[in-house]
Amino acid sequence: MQAVVEALGPIGLEVARAWPRTPEHLLLHLRRPSGESVAGQWFAHPARAAHVAERTQAASPLVRAGVCQVAGSGVVLQEAGADRRLPALARELRRGGAALVTHRPERRAVVRHDDPVAGTVFTKVVRPRHVPRPGPSCSQLHALRVPEVLEVDHEAGRVTTRALPGSTLHDLLADVEVSATELARYGRACGVALAELHARTVVRDEPDHGIEQEIAVTDRWLAAADAHRALPTRVLRRLARRRDRAVAAAPPSRSRPVVLHRDLHDQQLLVRVPDGAGPLEVGLLDFDLAAVGDPALDLANLLVHLELRVVQGLTPQVRAQACAAGLLDGYEPSDQVLGSVPQHAELARLRLVALYAFRPAYRDAVVDLLGRDDPYRPDGR
Repeated sequence: MQAVVEALGPIGLEVARAWPRTPEHLLLHLRRPSGESVAGQWFAHPARAAHVAERTQAASPLVRAGVCQVAGSGVVLQEAGADRRLPALARELRRGGAALVTHRPERRAVVRHDDPVAGTVFTKVVRPRHVPRPGPSCSQLHALRVPEVLEVDHEAGRVTTRALPGSTLHDLLADVEVSATELARYGRACGVALAELHARTVVRDEPDHGIEQEIAVTDRWLAAADAHRALPTRVLRRLARRRDRAVAAAPPSRSRPVVLHRDLHDQQLLVRVPDGAGPLEVGLLDFDLAAVGDPALDLANLLVHLELRVVQGLTPQVRAQACAAGLLDGYEPSDQVLGSVPQHAELARLRLVALYAFRPAYRDAVVDLLGRDDPYRPDGR
């Protein structure tokens, strides 16, 4: 991982984020000094990098000179939507008013459009015939808003949804104009909305995701951090010890299985304050990982992300605690759910430390999550 960072620095490219695919392959989100994003891939074998660069350029005729290989580094740069596995991406970007929001090479991308009729819409581009299962429909929910699906094209791998109004909980936490009292209110609204999602009838064709599956996800991230030498050896050993204790302490969940979001964090939640004295509106994005499992998983993941924003320096602890207290107050977890939160929170911390090892700007700061042994409880215990 450090070798990739050092190879790209002299040509003015910063590694904002990497996604490990194998010990010999990374997907890259790079950034220029101007702030412009560039997608890329790193391969341990330069011959493989050259092959992928050639095939990507051949598959992206709409993108002129959009692909190049950084000499001697094994890095392939993919600009302007060049992607051999996402053929619809370059076409989306050629539409008027299109802007690339995210691009994870050969996996997925999101394009924003300002449509004169539909307003702001987002098109998710994935591999053809790999369109993910949609989330709950708007008609199924009351306190929670989900994006309205406008178009699905399975053959091309495209899903277009209307933008949800509001500000992300992430941005509200960082906004110094928003008081801790307001954050508690916003957190409570998010708790009420999450409780509504979990109260939905379980649909059995959604995959099961129990504690065994969650441990497996954590293990994959720990293995990737080790394989890419993304963390110091002493930190990796500490993670391994914490992982073993968390697994050994795993009691069977006594909670009723529910529909989980499974990637719930503050950037997925939007809060809209309506004009006048109406109730807050909460929106939830991205149901790609939806599954059936212990409701404590979603709750713990969001609580740990609030801890994460503190160690990242994005919000003071008192503000994160106010939001967390509101979240628990709005959700009203049962004793069974609360009993499972500590273990899921510990696995979330371990996973996030390994995941942020691939985000150099925050790698060292996020290790401080390991100093937090228990999820936040409003009673201080």
